[in-house]
Amino acid sequence: MKKSYEKSKTEEFIKNYSWNFIKTILSRFGGLVITIILARILLPELFGIYGLTFSIALIFLTFADLGINETLIRYVSYSIKRKKQAASYLRYLFKLKLIFAIIISGFLLILAYPLAFFVFRKPLLLYPLLASALFIFIFSFEGFFESILYSLKKVRYSGIKEIFSQSGKIIILLVLFFAIGINKSVYHIFIAYSIVSIISIIYLFYCSKKLIPEIYEKSNHKINKKRVLKFLTFLVIGSVSVVLYSYVDIIMLGLFVESDFIGFYKAAASLAFGIVSLFASAPVVLPIFTQTKKDLGEVANKILKFLFILSIPSALGLLALGKYFISMLYGAEYSLSVFPMYFLSIIIALAPLSLFPVLLSAREKTKYIAKVTLLSLFANICFNLILILVLINISQLWAINGVAIATASASTFYYFIFVAIVKKKMLLKLKYSNMFKPIFAGIIMFASLFFINKLIEVNLITGILEIVLAIIVYFLVLLLIKGISTSDFKLLKFLFRK
Repeated sequence: MKKSYEKSKTEEFIKNYSWNFIKTILSRFGGLVITIILARILLPELFGIYGLTFSIALIFLTFADLGINETLIRYVSYSIKRKKQAASYLRYLFKLKLIFAIIISGFLLILAYPLAFFVFRKPLLLYPLLASALFIFIFSFEGFFESILYSLKKVRYSGIKEIFSQSGKIIILLVLFFAIGINKSVYHIFIAYSIVSIISIIYLFYCSKKLIPEIYEKSNHKINKKRVLKFLTFLVIGSVSVVLYSYVDIIMLGLFVESDFIGFYKAAASLAFGIVSLFASAPVVLPIFTQTKKDLGEVANKILKFLFILSIPSALGLLALGKYFISMLYGAEYSLSVFPMYFLSIIIALAPLSLFPVLLSAREKTKYIAKVTLLSLFANICFNLILILVLINISQLWAINGVAIATASASTFYYFIFVAIVKKKMLLKLKYSNMFKPIFAGIIMFASLFFINKLIEVNLITGILEIVLAIIVYFLVLLLIKGISTSDFKLLKFLFRK
């Protein structure tokens, strides 16, 4: 019975993760195409302005969300069988979302001028920041309605949305470029994003209402608002800290280096964190962990094993082929992006450990998330500041390398504190072989790529062939050392069958 329960939960994760993976692939592929288009059109200086604006916008976007999306997933999935209660949670959280979105977008409108002229001393930031205020307001609701689908565990609709969203952004950006010359301004980009987001919201609303219309009906069912606010309070601290943590690197670079060096770092970070996001499973596993009352450790270990099998070779593959990706994707102008990308690759390997904060969230232990994230944010700021101030005396290139080192170090610190807390507070045992065997197989794969790269010239065709060969070598070694079992292949078969 226990084995059957674990299998059903793991299969449920695999099915929803596969759709989330597809959605993330579409998002990152579309984002990568957009990044390549913008990097080549804007060139490093204006691309740096875009990157800085986008980072500021995402920080403000977090304040517009304040953990509401994750709270919605947690409580709507928790009460989904009691539809009137779920409707009350949805209505209450929507009101909070609307209030926060209006206030935060207004603040950015007010602060745009002083941020552009007095804080960052980059006048080109002004109009992009103003346009990003509109984007923040609209996009915050896209995330809200998408969270409803995650709480229903209907992730495939989110994947379909992503197809239209990314293709729409690319089409509108190309139209704007040919019509008005987007290379002369950046604010049109955020207007384009806002238009696409409105269309996405309409689609998400339609899908969720079709799936479960009852949650949009007026409900007088009483909910425990104090419980929700307590959960949300600690989540607010954690979610704000996470985004500050994620974008403090570019913000701090904006204070110390020229725009083109921000562009170099942004190109490296976009590639590395684009891969990291492929292993972000929080929206998928939160409903599963919330509804799992027993055998949580076994379910978590099976999911971790699945994720490590994918993340570790991805990190080592980027180390082996990353410089060729930078050259082919962004162009020779971005060759200085290679070294920060190498340092950031460690975050890819550790990305599955982001599962541990989700475990705490599922059990309403968000105070630990808040404390650890604040501590990690403080460490990240200190690491960044120290390394920037020391290394900028050598060169601006070494300053962006220092930021990459600081970000990777702080992320490692962040992940392993959560591992320790979950083991202590939830008494879950981590199976370390889930990491060690993929690492061994990944090292063999990396060595084969390193040897091949010494013999041949890497271009688009040979690069694709090398990736295919790397996958074959990796899984053959993993089979030989019993790092993957027949039951794992059955899960993969289940993934494709579903």
